[in-house]
Amino acid sequence: MKKTILYTLIVTFCLSALLGIGIIVLDMWNDLTSRVLLTTVTIFGFSIPALCCSAIYGKEDKKILSIIGIAVCVLSGLHILLMIWEIIPDDLLFDDSNLNLLFSGIILSVSLGHLSLMNLIDNKDSVVNSVKMSTIGVSVILDCLLMMLIWVKDFDEVVAWQIYAIIAILIVLGTIVCPILNKARANVIQVENNNSNDEIIKARKNLKELLDSGYVTQEEFDRINDRINKKNN
Repeated sequence: MKKTILYTLIVTFCLSALLGIGIIVLDMWNDLTSRVLLTTVTIFGFSIPALCCSAIYGKEDKKILSIIGIAVCVLSGLHILLMIWEIIPDDLLFDDSNLNLLFSGIILSVSLGHLSLMNLIDNKDSVVNSVKMSTIGVSVILDCLLMMLIWVKDFDEVVAWQIYAIIAILIVLGTIVCPILNKARANVIQVENNNSNDEIIKARKNLKELLDSGYVTQEEFDRINDRINKKNN
């Protein structure tokens, strides 16, 4: 599934580039070429979050999230394509409910793609999991606020724009920090799992480097070092 979406992404990207160059060079701007170009861009745009969702399809406990995410991306993209080609009746094309559905689909597609990427991080470390779950939680809160903003009249008067900005910053921060922290803390778990004498000597050296680098606290250093000593005995 992941390969299919990836190949679709590559093909549509190439088609979009070729069509864009052809339209510009040949000065072929008209209703048909504009719709064709928008179609390829739409497929390309929704293939990205769909690819993110497919990345966790192989994980049994995350398969439902993956399927829901891909389905939302496909349906949202299809909805926009129906609007581009004006298959939707004119009286409904720019109706408030139709536009609200359009924006909701875009937001949910991006959000589910983001949540899928966050769920790729699989670490038993409590620090990494805390950052991961906090980022996911804040992301869900932002999604709920945006849905309320779209569907509830005058909701923009209830929540100030500064709240949206702060939450967005926290999401970006967590999204950047979590993979870095996951990589750093993975070394700590590796140190704890070393068993042989050579590995234990190397583990103590690595543990000291982690302490000096600030990746672990003194308390964590003492706790892990005690575990290593118990294994050695």
